[in-house]
Amino acid sequence: MRRAAVLAAFALSMLAAGGAQAQIEATVNAFVRPPLSDQLHFYYPHGFIHHRYHPAEAFDCTRDWPRLDAVVHSLPRYATLRLYGKGPACTLTGPLAVDRPLRLIGWMDDPDRDRDKDKDREKRPTILAAAGGPCIDVLPSGELVLQDLRIFSDDKGPKNDCVRSAGTALTLDGVEIGSPGTALRVDGGEVELRNAVIRGGGDHADVVLDQAQFVIADSEIRAHGDALEIRPPDHGVATISRTSLFTEGHDNAGLVLRSPRGDGASALVSLDRIAIREFSVGIVAEPHTRAVASQIAIFGSRDTGIDMNGSGFTLLQSVILHGRVGIHMHGYGPAPDLHAGEPRIEGNRIARVHEAGIAVEDGTPGAVRDNMIAAAHSRCIVGDGARGDIRESLNRCTNEDGERGFLAGLGPWFMELFHGNNHIIEPWLYADEAMPDRH
Repeated sequence: MRRAAVLAAFALSMLAAGGAQAQIEATVNAFVRPPLSDQLHFYYPHGFIHHRYHPAEAFDCTRDWPRLDAVVHSLPRYATLRLYGKGPACTLTGPLAVDRPLRLIGWMDDPDRDRDKDKDREKRPTILAAAGGPCIDVLPSGELVLQDLRIFSDDKGPKNDCVRSAGTALTLDGVEIGSPGTALRVDGGEVELRNAVIRGGGDHADVVLDQAQFVIADSEIRAHGDALEIRPPDHGVATISRTSLFTEGHDNAGLVLRSPRGDGASALVSLDRIAIREFSVGIVAEPHTRAVASQIAIFGSRDTGIDMNGSGFTLLQSVILHGRVGIHMHGYGPAPDLHAGEPRIEGNRIARVHEAGIAVEDGTPGAVRDNMIAAAHSRCIVGDGARGDIRESLNRCTNEDGERGFLAGLGPWFMELFHGNNHIIEPWLYADEAMPDRH
């Protein structure tokens, strides 16, 4: 009996050790390879795209458009309203306040649907906002699902927020938003943005998420100012994948991670397969923010690829091209930021930068290693007195003359992020071709 007890205890200890090792490996893998939003599969808003909502009621934008506000306000909880019609847009007479769980979906009776995504998007029913206020305002007592719709506010009207939500759940799937102000603003709660196209303007970012849990996937943000401003939540899901940010502006940033309002660090933000094009600064990570980014392409920047200001930012297997500085690491002070962790820059490629591949402020902690860096005058890592594992000898450093084939072997993810914009990068950077005559 005693021997059986000993054997049972030994078996349990082995199982516990195996479980601990599996947990350690899972943690390491999750850190090195951030979770993708397609693995999350509707973490929130609680799967209510597929459940809970009543069968759709039809609304003809061609005949009934003046009544849209009244019809929406009369819908019961968890109702679905299907908008259709090829005539004029469904015009709102005022801001559409949503104070209960609702779903608004677009519907097209078209046999060619989905054959051409751009043409399909143009055929979706359109909601035209009233001047002088937000397009749609989702109140804390409400929830909203928007599917296969276009939402626009008047370009000549005031630069108010178009779609905004506070403390509740918002889903936008296959939605296009155009606004002269901020296109989407979410304060708290949860938001899911998939297959969306966002066009904003004004003095603020096109999409502003303030302490909301979020999933953004397979979407585009076409900005005039900053594209995406996020103050991450203190816990929960925060992930962006397979998304493109680009701008027509000048002094702006692609993605800004704002510092948390409290003393602690924010939730870990996962970034994967994101193209950030033509901004002044690609990514700004403020103090106490935490992020793990992999397979990011930042190109055409006029100033800095990534500005790490006291943040716990990990960058893996990514590409930064053009600009004054590839990565600027600063703001860490005399001791590491224990809340956010130390920065890590490993296995990336940085080229076509004028002043430095990586500029490091004195006392910066962390690690910079196994990167390929091509900078003017071989100024790959600039800065003395780095406290961490940050040395040129741990990286491959060259000048512009050694760039041939610099991006070879990156894998299909990199070319997919271009979307046909290869002209931004000289062919010899990613192909093993003879060096052209530059003189």
